[in-house]
Amino acid sequence: MSAVINRAKQRYLKAFKIQLVLIGLMIVITQFWHPESMLSVLSGSLIIFIAHYFFVYWVFFRKLVKQAKKMTAFYQGEGIKWFIVVSGLVVSFLGIPNFQAIPFFAGYFITLLLNNLIPMWLSKQF
Repeated sequence: MSAVINRAKQRYLKAFKIQLVLIGLMIVITQFWHPESMLSVLSGSLIIFIAHYFFVYWVFFRKLVKQAKKMTAFYQGEGIKWFIVVSGLVVSFLGIPNFQAIPFFAGYFITLLLNNLIPMWLSKQF
């Protein structure tokens, strides 16, 4: 089981690096294509990226989690993920001047899709 978890850790580290590059590329394209939407796209992308990052950290990278407690850590991680997402949505809706919902949710859903597709792609590659 430890080898499987170690492979998952390495895969997620690679996935996060790839995802950061793709988010950066998406932000640069948005800046040139529709500059007034850039902050909305950035906040939508970062909300789900940060939430997923903390979830993966909580489940895989904390030293305190023992094998028998992995499922508990998984559910705790999901709770933290939801808290970060809801808090980020509220802050974005209320705090971003000239907030644009469509670019925000485009960034959010594209990043959410990347959260799932990149680890699957990496598992097929290696």
